[in-house]
Amino acid sequence: STSITTVFPTLFNSGRFVLSAVYANIWNNQNNALFYLGGESGLRGVPYQYYQGRQFLRTNLEFRTRSVPFWIFRFGLAAFYDFGDAFNDYRDFNPTHDVGLGLRI
Repeated sequence: STSITTVFPTLFNSGRFVLSAVYANIWNNQNNALFYLGGESGLRGVPYQYYQGRQFLRTNLEFRTRSVPFWIFRFGLAAFYDFGDAFNDYRDFNPTHDVGLGLRI
């Protein structure tokens, strides 16, 4: 598997962008193992483990606000864009995407 994550500098002291991408492939798959994609595993707006295959590609772009302390917690927001697919062959690659907002604690 190959992954890359880039954290950009703070933007106007309000937050920062985080970009990540992951590609994985199971070579010589004698156990018939599969990757699953959906839910917390990458595409947050897609049902849990909705996609499956011997390969997967997932990218994610987030804008994370600076956190604000409250009692013993720190709260922040994240706006995100997810893109990806799990597939068996490149001809089967049919990515989906989602966007959303989240609360970070």
